[in-house]
Amino acid sequence: MDFLSQTDVIILALATLIFGMAILVKGGDLTIDGAVTVARHFGMPPLLVGFTIVAFGTSLPELIASVNANVNGMPSIAVGGMIGSNISNILLVGGVCAFITPLLAKPLELRNDFIMLMIVTCAWAYMLSTMTISPMIGVITIIALLAYVIIQYQLATRGKINATALMEIEEEKESHAPSNIKAAIIMVLLGLIGLAIGAELLIRGAVTTARIIGIQESVIGLTIVALGTSLPELTTCAIAAMKKQGDMIIGNIVGSNIFNLMMVLGGISMIESYSITETEPTVMSQDIPIMIVVTVAFIASILIFKRLPRVIGGLFALSYIGYIGLLAYQSL
Repeated sequence: MDFLSQTDVIILALATLIFGMAILVKGGDLTIDGAVTVARHFGMPPLLVGFTIVAFGTSLPELIASVNANVNGMPSIAVGGMIGSNISNILLVGGVCAFITPLLAKPLELRNDFIMLMIVTCAWAYMLSTMTISPMIGVITIIALLAYVIIQYQLATRGKINATALMEIEEEKESHAPSNIKAAIIMVLLGLIGLAIGAELLIRGAVTTARIIGIQESVIGLTIVALGTSLPELTTCAIAAMKKQGDMIIGNIVGSNIFNLMMVLGGISMIESYSITETEPTVMSQDIPIMIVVTVAFIASILIFKRLPRVIGGLFALSYIGYIGLLAYQSL
């Protein structure tokens, strides 16, 4: 490696990170598409597919990458990635989409999701700031998430909540699914292999970049990893915004943030305990409070205006640019 300059190594590390991210996202897509066909082959109702495979599958790349980071002794990347992803989902995805067109919403139908999002956000903020996240906490979190999904599914089947947005997501995934079971199984296997390879490349590239540049690993998680895992969602939601599907976008953002915190941060602790209370003081004093404030602002805007107005969307997008600028300045 003596013939490579530091700049060359940084470029290679960033290329590895980006390539790993691309494989990770594609692997997640293949896994979901194949799993949808397998589920339908065995007679799983479309609504249940949406509440399980599609809902869990959209957070699968983040879960695999975070497990990989935690197992390799780098929980800062995992936690930073999830906090950054939740911030970018609201400020970047929600902001850009609302700026394209105001996102109409039905607050009463989203009431349970908003309550759950606030409870989960505050609970994880407290736990990350005060304790080691043990396997027991992970188990309790996953059980709570499963209970929430079951309750939401039952309410949807009884017509007490509107499942249209989730059905639209499931139908979109089904449109890309293979037509036969053998192809679906192969697709799932290829997707899982892609997830494993992509996660490894992503984490190796992120860690190498952080160490060479001399910045904290959590900053890589809060910026590059978080932004990369949010880009596919941004593209999907931007297209949905052009089609005036505001409910779908808001539901996707809320659901994604709940799953990021419960499934990913809870799931990785079931493999190995982790803590950032001593290693990442900036995350606890700055980024976690920002995540809470952003979540409150998002929910409050929808409750007050019954939509996410274009002006709020613009402010959210500008705030995200400011947040990334702050992280960049602090890394100098």
